[in-house]
Amino acid sequence: MSGNMLTTCKLIHPYFDNPQMLEFQVQNWNRFDDELCAAVEIIVVDDHSSKPALPILEQCKAPVRAYRLAQRFPWNAHQCRNIGAKEACTASENAWLFFCDIHVVLLPDVARTMLTKTLDSTKYYTMEVTFQTQPTVRESTKHTILVRHAAFWRVNGYDLDLNPIGGGGYGGARQFVKQLNQVVSHDHLDDVVLVDYSRRARDGSRMIDDADTTSPDLDREEWKVPFNEALRRKKKSGDRRSLNPIRVGYERIL
Repeated sequence: MSGNMLTTCKLIHPYFDNPQMLEFQVQNWNRFDDELCAAVEIIVVDDHSSKPALPILEQCKAPVRAYRLAQRFPWNAHQCRNIGAKEACTASENAWLFFCDIHVVLLPDVARTMLTKTLDSTKYYTMEVTFQTQPTVRESTKHTILVRHAAFWRVNGYDLDLNPIGGGGYGGARQFVKQLNQVVSHDHLDDVVLVDYSRRARDGSRMIDDADTTSPDLDREEWKVPFNEALRRKKKSGDRRSLNPIRVGYERIL
């Protein structure tokens, strides 16, 4: 048990069709001790998967809530993040929100390191990942971020206008960070390092086959043209704020 009080935090994860990775996450969350379980709540937002998250999450011993989108749009992760942030807490509670892809694992000791820090509400925090197949490599990731609820909603969440595929959620993370930098300052947590399971080893092997979300309905090159067009329209209008951050119906499933 820690001698320091842990900061309470909501851990928000989008999920789409990677049940093996989710099972691995649940095994990891089940290793959280009583002190960590009292400080955190896990929120998983299922992006209308054909391989639902619910049966796996029912095995989770840590505090967990889950939501499921009513419609499927390609690469809708930012919509999932916005929904998770909306449901995480009330404005008056103003909890810390930790956003993380489902293939990036916050180990119990790393969670404790993060939550025993004296966190400043006027800042947002980033951290690095190492890779399960390349443990000596460390990289920053724009999808792993710790921010207060109030700061997240001052920029109105992730901007779905910049996501060109039918309202889906691919693209726009850098724009979100740019807007966040206008309302709070930034700090980097050098000693908070997560483990990413999405990268393959040189021989093509990977410990968890479905760790990285894939989708046949999006070519990453194709989305760049409509993304840049949408960004130019935003700049020309003079209003770069995110609008209508929740655009898909959803329900709580756990």
